[in-house]
Amino acid sequence: MKRKAAVECEALLSENSRPGGSQTEPVPVPGQGNAEKRQRMRYGEPRVQSQAKKRRTHKQVTSEGTNKLVNEELLEEMGVNILSDNSNSCDTAPPPPLVLQNKDQNILPPNASGSASSPLDTSNLSICSYDGSSSYTAPPRATSLSHHTYALAVDTSIPDEYFRYSNTTRDRVVQVKEARDLFNLMSDEVVLSVFRWLHKGTLARCALVCKRWYRLSSDESLWRRLDLGLATVPPGVVGQVVSRGCGVLRLARATLQPGIFSSCTSGLPTFPTTSMETSRLQYLDLSMASMSPTCMDTLLSYCTILKNLSLEMCSVSDSASTAISYNPSLSVLHMGQVQGLTTLGISRILSSCTQLVELNLGWTSLSSPAVQAVCSLLQPTLRRLCLSGNRDTLLDTHVDLMLDNCPNLRELDVSDSTKLTAVSLNMMVDKLRYLESLSTSRCYGISPSSYLILSTCPTLLYLNVFGLLRDPAMVELRQRLKGIEINKFLFTSIARPTVGIKRTSIWNLRVRE
Repeated sequence: MKRKAAVECEALLSENSRPGGSQTEPVPVPGQGNAEKRQRMRYGEPRVQSQAKKRRTHKQVTSEGTNKLVNEELLEEMGVNILSDNSNSCDTAPPPPLVLQNKDQNILPPNASGSASSPLDTSNLSICSYDGSSSYTAPPRATSLSHHTYALAVDTSIPDEYFRYSNTTRDRVVQVKEARDLFNLMSDEVVLSVFRWLHKGTLARCALVCKRWYRLSSDESLWRRLDLGLATVPPGVVGQVVSRGCGVLRLARATLQPGIFSSCTSGLPTFPTTSMETSRLQYLDLSMASMSPTCMDTLLSYCTILKNLSLEMCSVSDSASTAISYNPSLSVLHMGQVQGLTTLGISRILSSCTQLVELNLGWTSLSSPAVQAVCSLLQPTLRRLCLSGNRDTLLDTHVDLMLDNCPNLRELDVSDSTKLTAVSLNMMVDKLRYLESLSTSRCYGISPSSYLILSTCPTLLYLNVFGLLRDPAMVELRQRLKGIEINKFLFTSIARPTVGIKRTSIWNLRVRE
C-alpha cells in the first residue's frame, strides 16, 4: 500500500511541475491501475469505479498561480501533513493544532500578550486546548470535551459529591459487643488442664496476661519436667524453673550463663524464695553442659533430694562433691570423664550416698589412693559399676576388695586396665554369682586362654573383649562359650541418662510433654 501511494504521489508531482500541463485531470499512473484496466477489458467487465474511489475526496489548493491537486487520503497514509506556501509568514494566523501532532509536554505556550508565563500559572490552559495527549488533565466535570472525536461522553447524572474524597471511618461508631469471659469463668482445675498442653515457652508468656494467669501458669503441676538441652539459658531462668517445683530437668549440652539464680532484667534473686528454700529436683542431667564451676556449686548446693545425677564431661570441685554428698537418696551417679575429682571429693560422695545402684567413674584419671578409696567405700547395694580407663592404677588387689564389698554386681566394666591379670578374672567368676555382663576390652594383661573359665559362669550373658583377639581366636572363643554374646556393645550404658537415639527422656522418664 505504501509503495502504491509513493508511486501515485510521484506521478502527481511530476505532472504539476510540467509547464503547460493539464490543471483539471490527473495523469494516470502506470502500475496497478493499468493492470486492473487490462483485466476488465479481458473479461469484458464494464468500467465501474469502486465505492472506495467514489468516496475519495480531493482538495484543490491554489498558491501563487500554481494549481496542485492533492489527495488527502494518500498523504495520511504517507504520514505527511498539509502545509501551505505562506506557512512561514507572520501575517496570517497559525493553523489549528492537529490532534495527533507530536508536542513537547514539558513546554507551555506563551501568553497572548507575549510575556513569558510562570510554570505554575494555569490560566493559559483552557478546555478547548485539549490535544489528545496523555499528560493533559481535564477540568472536573468538563462537558465541552464531548464534541471532540477522541473524548468520551460525560455522565452528568452523577453528582459531584460522588467524586470527592471523604473519610468514611471518621464518623463511624465502632460498637463493641459485650460478652462474658467464659475462660475466666472456668475453674482453676479446668484452666490447668488446658495449660498442660501448651509449650513451656508459650506457658511463660501466658503469665504476662493477668494475675490469675500468672498464678496458674506458675503451678507446680505444669513444671514437673523440662527439657533445656542444647539451649543457651539466660541468667535467672534456672532459678525460675527450680522455684516452680521442677522435678525432672535436662540440661545436657546446654550453655548456662553466669548468675543462674539472678534475674537478667531486674537483678533480683529468682531462687530461693520465701515459699521454697531448697529445690525439688530429683533427676538432673548436666551431661556436657557448659557452665562455670561457681554455677555448678550454686546449683548443686540447693539440691538435697536428688535420685539420679549425671555430670559427664563436667568440671567438678571439692565443694561440688560436698554438695552431692548431701543427697543420701542418690541411687544413680554418672561422673564419667569428669575433671577435678579428687580423693577427698569421691570419698565424701561414697561415704554419704550409701544407696547407690549405678556408678560410673570411667576415665576420671583417678590416682591410686583414690581407686583404693573407691573400692573400699562401695556398698553391697551396687548393681552396675564402671571403672574403665584406670590403666596404671587399677590392680588385682583393688578388684579383690571391690568384689568383697559388692557381691551383687550384675554388670562390671574394667576396660583399658592394663595391670589386671587372669587372677582378677578367676575372682570374678568365684565371687560374682549374679554377673550378667563383663567388659575387659584392651586388658592386655589377661591372656586369651583365660577367658575359657567364663564357661563355668552360668549367669553370664554378654562379654566385651574388643582389641584383644584376632578373628581365628574369636571364632574359637564363640564356639567354647556357648550362650554368651561376645562384643555386642561397644560403649557402656552404666548410669547414662540417655541410651541410643532417645533424646526426649532421661533414665526412662519423659522430659517433654
